[in-house]
Amino acid sequence: MRAHLAALRSMIKFLFARTKGDHGRVDVIEIGPDQVEQHVRDGWTLLDVRTDGEWADGRIEGAVHLPLDQLIARQDEVPDRVVCVCAVGARSAQAASYLAAQGRETVNLAGGVYAWQSSGRSLTR
Repeated sequence: MRAHLAALRSMIKFLFARTKGDHGRVDVIEIGPDQVEQHVRDGWTLLDVRTDGEWADGRIEGAVHLPLDQLIARQDEVPDRVVCVCAVGARSAQAASYLAAQGRETVNLAGGVYAWQSSGRSLTR
């Protein structure tokens, strides 16, 4: 429990610093659903940062689940190149920015899972 609280505090500090224009902010490249498959073929990992409930409701096939509130505590589990995904793209943009600041190569799925579905692609359960 203590590790989770520390991770949450770190994420809040990081996000607060971003709103203040701190140097820790890293701009994130956004891609559309049509570019995800090529990234995966090139060895990128889909990292879904949504909540457990959202994940259970449906996810992009092949995605790895790591809720945003656990990202800092479990960042050693994150591969070097990731496509970050959430519901609409806001939380995953935060995750991508944080991971990029830690030296990982990241992109964000613009529009998230909703954009994925709107483009005619399906989710798996």
